[in-house]
Amino acid sequence: MKEKLFNIARFSMFAVAIIQLTLSQIHIEIIMKVFADEIGFYLFLFIIFGLVVAFNSINLKRNKGILLDVIGVIAASLAGYKYVTLLLTDLELGNVLTVKEAALSLNFSMITIGIYIVGLLVILLTKGKREKDEILD
Repeated sequence: MKEKLFNIARFSMFAVAIIQLTLSQIHIEIIMKVFADEIGFYLFLFIIFGLVVAFNSINLKRNKGILLDVIGVIAASLAGYKYVTLLLTDLELGNVLTVKEAALSLNFSMITIGIYIVGLLVILLTKGKREKDEILD
């Protein structure tokens, strides 16, 4: 069961990062209407660190250390959080961007951040137990 949860977490983190990269055109269309100049930088960081998480999740079985995965998830989540807050701030100011236009980007970004954090927690909890079980065998 622990192995199955571990693999589901790895796969979901990989899949959501690749989907985030694939759908980046949606985010780019949204940030063109936002007045905050730095929003593109945070979107870039969100996607790049997501790819670090994705490709590191492939090596989690072979690699004993998960420090890079933890750092990647923290960096991706913080960049995603900043991206979402900048979008929400622009929506509150009532500039050109509307809630209807930004809904897909906002929802998918928040779901992605949630999957990264939950996936990391599952990996941390099951990885430690899996290593202990291997030592006992």
